[in-house]
Amino acid sequence: MSTSIAEQRMTADERYQQSLIYGLIISTGILSMIVCSLRLYTRAFIINIFGVDDIAVCVALVFTQTFNGIGVAIVYYGEGKHFTSVSPEDRAMWLKLYYVAMCMYLYTSLSVKLSLVITLYQAVLIFVSDIIILLAPMAILCRLQMPTRKIIALVAIFGSGVIACISPVVRFSTLDYLRNGTTDLTYDSASSLYWMAIEFNLGLVAGSLSSLRPLPLFRRFGSSTHHSEDKESTSDESHELRNVNASQPRSPYKNRMSFGMGASILEDSVNGSQERIIHAKADYVKPQPRD
Repeated sequence: MSTSIAEQRMTADERYQQSLIYGLIISTGILSMIVCSLRLYTRAFIINIFGVDDIAVCVALVFTQTFNGIGVAIVYYGEGKHFTSVSPEDRAMWLKLYYVAMCMYLYTSLSVKLSLVITLYQAVLIFVSDIIILLAPMAILCRLQMPTRKIIALVAIFGSGVIACISPVVRFSTLDYLRNGTTDLTYDSASSLYWMAIEFNLGLVAGSLSSLRPLPLFRRFGSSTHHSEDKESTSDESHELRNVNASQPRSPYKNRMSFGMGASILEDSVNGSQERIIHAKADYVKPQPRD
């Protein structure tokens, strides 16, 4: 009864703030849970490789989901409301939960960054490597000879990581209320809370998307696409391609290591290049010598 009365007293901006925080924390939390669960399932049961990077993702996922739960509790006890609208009992609980969240930020951020760095096998300079690893491949993607579907998938993976890197910078810009002083702490700190959730959850998503390609639902994003003239190639050319692939037999997923975001997507471009070379040889007509 008291909760419904408090909700009726909430102003429009308070309802908007709380709805925004709830929506961002819950949606990004569910997304990171789904993506990381699919990643761990793929690595453990399909590829049968469970490495240090997967253990790091498990640890980061536990920290992140714990932070998400604390964030939801913080909103329940007054985050997003004006300080004068929060009861003294809720203020005391809000302060305790917010203090715990601030302490957890360091450990959660470190675990997410470590899981991402270990996945990329770049275990140096955590704060610098995020931006370098995520932004450097963007220019290379434009010059790759690969289907448009692959490029779009890679841009989506790197883009989610870029958002995770930008979010701490944006979050720092929301901390002016601490420097300038505020008497409305529960309302002014709302944006800082949901930007932390975005940073953690999208960081996990960016580090796990490339591991989902062995799943049937995501496998087509890495499959090579051929032009219509390739489909009309003769059976002799197809037989020649099979002989080339048969000379080096290997399983597409067995003993595959994760070399970074999008590595498994890039891997199939080798087979596509072999096909283009063979088709080019078949289309080439040797000039006849002149008499």
